[in-house]
Amino acid sequence: MKQEYINRFIFGVITGIIILLFLTKGVDGRENMTNLISLFGNKKIVGKNIAISDITEFYYTYATSTNPPDYQRYHFYIKNGEYFFYHEKREGKHWSLRENDKTVFGTVKLSEAEWTIFFDYLKGGKVKNREESLDCGDSGPWLYLYWKGDKSKCQEFSFESFEKKTAFEDFCLKLKKSQKEAVGDRKNITLKINDEIIPVVWENNKSVERLKAQVNKKDVVVKMSMYGGFEQVGSLGFSLPREDKNINTVAGDIVLYSGNQIVVFYGSNSWSYTKLGKIIDKSSSDLKKILGNGDVVLKISFEK
Repeated sequence: MKQEYINRFIFGVITGIIILLFLTKGVDGRENMTNLISLFGNKKIVGKNIAISDITEFYYTYATSTNPPDYQRYHFYIKNGEYFFYHEKREGKHWSLRENDKTVFGTVKLSEAEWTIFFDYLKGGKVKNREESLDCGDSGPWLYLYWKGDKSKCQEFSFESFEKKTAFEDFCLKLKKSQKEAVGDRKNITLKINDEIIPVVWENNKSVERLKAQVNKKDVVVKMSMYGGFEQVGSLGFSLPREDKNINTVAGDIVLYSGNQIVVFYGSNSWSYTKLGKIIDKSSSDLKKILGNGDVVLKISFEK
């Protein structure tokens, strides 16, 4: 009985505090009320409960079309004490879209000042327990903030205002533009198979960078051979850095095998490879016609 009176007393005190804060006029009262709600609820406020030093990653994903599906993703993250912005676009004829469906992507290294600007857009926004899922198939956006104090998947983010959300989107577009301008003067490498130009989205990794350096010296020409009924493989004549991972390849994937062989798939396989790129705008049947009817010659050069 005594414990019941104590519980009632505590409840009465808390209720009284909430009522007093609610009745308090002015900015300070509203801020105190917001802090109290975040303290007793499952919501956290960026800039109050979550500091800039707490943030590790932020994802902003939205669909520009759901039929056929394609979506954009912005990813801010910290790696080895440095700040980065990554963007990608995925397109396909199936849901959900996967890593192999990337058509446009790039990474921008951010300064500390740019990271602070990013944080300012998030400031005042609320984080609550996750509810949404990319599997639901709607247009989003889906916003997730990862932070050091998160113990219970309290990651779903919402901006403080529509104006901040819009300003954040403009900031991301500027970062994408700066990344495009930074590489705009560098020619892209092109792929030809039996003199037919094949459109490729190349990976952003050390293997492709070293491949570009080789192509800068002279065109890379590889005599390919059919193998296994699902791939063409040939020796590069030199070695590239390896970042091998077990990959379930699909038609159109271009990979590095054993550090010195290039493989182009018109079928599928599962093995340890380093991803180099992906052929786009070619169906599986197109690729089988190009690659599945005898040995081919592959040529990698800088576009004219």
